[in-house]
Amino acid sequence: MSRYEHVVRALYQVNAYQPAKMGLGNISALHACLGSPMQGMPAVHIAGTNGKGSVAFKMAKALEAAGYRTGLFVSPHVSCFRERMQINGVMIPEESVVRHMERIFSICETEHIPATFFELTTAMAFAHFREARAQVAVVEAGLGGRLDATNIITPSLSIITSVGLDHTKILGDTIEAIATDKAGVIKPGIPILVGDNCPIDLLKGIARERGAPFHRVHGVPTCLPPPLPPSLGVAEDERDFDEENSRLAAAGLSLLNTLGSAPGPINDAAVLAGIAKRPPCRFEVLRVAAPPPPLPPNGGAAAPPVTVTVILDVAHNPPAVRRLAAKLRADAPGRALRFIAATLAPLLGGRRPHVGGDGGGGGGSSDASVGAGVRAALAAAARAAAAGGPEEVVVVCGSVFIMAEARRALGFDEPQDSHLIAEVLGQGFSAGQDNLAVLNQAQR
Repeated sequence: MSRYEHVVRALYQVNAYQPAKMGLGNISALHACLGSPMQGMPAVHIAGTNGKGSVAFKMAKALEAAGYRTGLFVSPHVSCFRERMQINGVMIPEESVVRHMERIFSICETEHIPATFFELTTAMAFAHFREARAQVAVVEAGLGGRLDATNIITPSLSIITSVGLDHTKILGDTIEAIATDKAGVIKPGIPILVGDNCPIDLLKGIARERGAPFHRVHGVPTCLPPPLPPSLGVAEDERDFDEENSRLAAAGLSLLNTLGSAPGPINDAAVLAGIAKRPPCRFEVLRVAAPPPPLPPNGGAAAPPVTVTVILDVAHNPPAVRRLAAKLRADAPGRALRFIAATLAPLLGGRRPHVGGDGGGGGGSSDASVGAGVRAALAAAARAAAAGGPEEVVVVCGSVFIMAEARRALGFDEPQDSHLIAEVLGQGFSAGQDNLAVLNQAQR
């Protein structure tokens, strides 16, 4: 086992040995012991139910295109732990993870700081940004906002992308309660930008109380094409997330320009280059070769190779699943869909998903078969889709935790954590161990 594997395994198992208690005490103490690496660094702090990772990614890419050394902190990761902290798109090196974490573990032991996994990871990201001489940082909040470990920074701009029902046991079971928690990122005197899918009046009132200039995405930034006209009747839940995220990111970049809060100007070409980017597994459309069917028993010739369409999307809560469904209706109208998904029962009010066996949504089986793993499920679904015809689509969704194995099965050549790390990821939530609902009957 390498030192990197040993350190990351230890990090993943931290929460198993001490209760995770939300608050800013641990991270504040740890940040101070590290020399307050984020103090004075221009930063954008992004919270929200959906879209915050994409907005963070797009803004970081635009700042990078503008020529600035840009740190990006996001969570969770898809295939490799080191994705969480990057400088200009380059993941933190393994040796830096080892060096920072060994120091941080030592500080926590000496100073009696019972830091959680996310607090430790946040501290490492901030230390890495300072050491790597980042000129600006884009920081995605983890959970909520008020007590999130990232909320110790004093950003140049705060953003709340959207508010929906997610993590209700922690953040509250109403939109208002969740919005109030996420509004913890609103700081006195710091401009706040909010997306359309938020309780605007509530957030505007909190901003007013704290003396934070309040901004929305009014109009269209001059470098962007106009949005679809409202006469098309596109409902809130049916707008393309990527289009909305792009406009929010562009508005945030425009605000940084207006405020003079970035390291320097961000031109339109850099904005366009940044917002055109999309993080992995956000409606990522692929054409892949389906596994060949078994050879016929009479020894006939093997079937010719067939390619199928596979879509990877991390939609995992009700608003995101509704958006995914709307995007599928718009981009693949009338096409049969086969889903490989982490269990969606919580999103369906505890009911098991209904699978329409007759292709029309009526009749058929109401049972969902449970796959032994993403790899086997993906192979089976791709093979079935190939047999069903070129119009069938395989959709992998429901959780970020199943994406690493899906990408591995699809042959992606990218850094991926070893099985020694994956086996302790989330104490049982590693890819291949998730509770998978594999919907292997086509629905139209």
